[in-house]
Amino acid sequence: MKEINFETLLDKHGNDRLRVRLKTEKGELIDVVIQYEAFIDDKWHPIVRYDCNHGFFHLDVMNPKGDKEKQ
Repeated sequence: MKEINFETLLDKHGNDRLRVRLKTEKGELIDVVIQYEAFIDDKWHPIVRYDCNHGFFHLDVMNPKGDKEKQ
């Protein structure tokens, strides 16, 4: 299995970033995570995440306190 990870800052102040993880097996894409994070109170917090957990591609919307809404 091969895993590719990268992240990029989305603003000039460094307070927002996009993280991406791709997993492949024998050249076939088997897992994807795309996550928007915000730097709040000296810590990175996930805000929006698309992933394939639970067997299907879906969207999670989170707030910095940890509450999560699956869509």
